[in-house]
Amino acid sequence: MQIGIPMFTLALSFTFLSLCLGAASEASEEPHGVHVLSVSPIDGRAVARVNDGELTVYGVGDALIEDNYVIKKILSDRIVVEENAVPEKGQPKTVVWIFVADANGVSRVQRLEQTSRQME
Repeated sequence: MQIGIPMFTLALSFTFLSLCLGAASEASEEPHGVHVLSVSPIDGRAVARVNDGELTVYGVGDALIEDNYVIKKILSDRIVVEENAVPEKGQPKTVVWIFVADANGVSRVQRLEQTSRQME
C-alpha cells in the first residue's frame, strides 16, 4: 500500500510531536483542553491532544470532548468544531475555531455564535 505525501507528512508530524511533547503539556490554558498539534487539510485529518491525554488523529465528523463537539472542517491553520447540542429557539449555535498550537503547545480558541439568520 502506497502512502501519499500528505499522509506521510501527517504521520511524521505525529511521531515527532509525540516524542517532543509527550510530557510537556501541563494544565490546559484554553476553554476546552484541546491542543491541535498538526493538521492535514488535504487528508481531512488533525492530530490533537484532548484534556492532556494521548495524541489522537481526528477527522471531519469525529466527536471531541465526550461528544459535546463535532469537527466540521480542517483548515490549514485550525479546526472548526460545532457544538453538538441543538440550541433553544432563538439562541445562537456555537462554532469554535481551535488553531494549531504555538511553540508552547497551546492552541488559541475563538468562539463564534451563529444566529438562525446566518444558518439559513
